[in-house]
Amino acid sequence: MKNSVWVLLLLGAGAISLNAQELPLFVNQGAKSSFEQEFFYNHEKHDLDFDTRGRVESQHQAAGAALAYNVSETIQVALAGGALLDPQLKSDVSTWRGDSGYFYDLEVADHIFPPTENWPGVLVQLGVGSQTSFFNREEVNGAQNLINQKMRDLRYGGAVVASWKWKVFTPYFGPRVSASDVKWSDNQATGGVPSSIEGHMNKNIGVVLGCTFTIMQGLDVQLEGRALGETSLRASIKWLKF
Repeated sequence: MKNSVWVLLLLGAGAISLNAQELPLFVNQGAKSSFEQEFFYNHEKHDLDFDTRGRVESQHQAAGAALAYNVSETIQVALAGGALLDPQLKSDVSTWRGDSGYFYDLEVADHIFPPTENWPGVLVQLGVGSQTSFFNREEVNGAQNLINQKMRDLRYGGAVVASWKWKVFTPYFGPRVSASDVKWSDNQATGGVPSSIEGHMNKNIGVVLGCTFTIMQGLDVQLEGRALGETSLRASIKWLKF
């Protein structure tokens, strides 16, 4: 009965909370008081809505690292950070391009029921993160202008996923809800042009689908895709250190 109550409460929290965007889900984990390290690469595309500019498609790649600490046999806390590569924004008439950016994330995950060979597992994850992109050129009708603009995107969200073990594979799938607060600043704004505008992610509900492949004890490769709320594909390699 006690476990049933916790499951209902945590599933509800995962359904109404909103999720960080760059950190892959930590589906497998080690023993209590152990660490898990990870390097990952991500390609993402999603839509942003701005009241004064309409809808803009955001696209970027990211390379980063994460460190997770197993607080208990089921609970993990993870920190991640890294670089944004080739950030782009596209509207119906303009394309904004940049060379770099950075991000950082914090995630808490609870493996309510760790997966086994006989029973599926349930994982609830909550997170918050921030990413900053810098744009130095704008393309309009084939002409390119130099600019000095910055976008800061605060993400928050959560996911509930089911996972199961099959030999060396641990596939997982589940819903996720995500949202963001975006501020787009222009350091060269003049005349009637506003120095900054605010926006948010266009779609908030999506799904996450992934699989962890165990190469050897303590060493895994993970592939993860996200759809509907965003379109992303990420690959990572991680290892345990006790």
